[in-house]
Amino acid sequence: MFYMDAKSQFTVDIISKVIEGKITINSATQLLQKSRRTVERYLRRYRKEGIRCVIHGNTGRAPINKTPDSLKKEVQRFIQKKYYDFNLQHVRVKVMIKKLQK
Repeated sequence: MFYMDAKSQFTVDIISKVIEGKITINSATQLLQKSRRTVERYLRRYRKEGIRCVIHGNTGRAPINKTPDSLKKEVQRFIQKKYYDFNLQHVRVKVMIKKLQK
């Protein structure tokens, strides 16, 4: 299951009307405020994937560079126990020093 915002729903509605022949590609470009090339790309993806064509491919995935929750919790405990009176910049420096010492 996926959810679309109003803009995505509008895009799918316009693209489906172009495929049904109710409006032209030129009208769709004006309604969507996109270039003809972009509308043609939407049409190709709509024919291939259906309404999922407007959903970004990475939707629902975690970023590859996301900091693991376990590391976040470990750093929070570290700050609370040992460096509770430091600001974040000082904590960062201490963590970097400890990392270099290992």
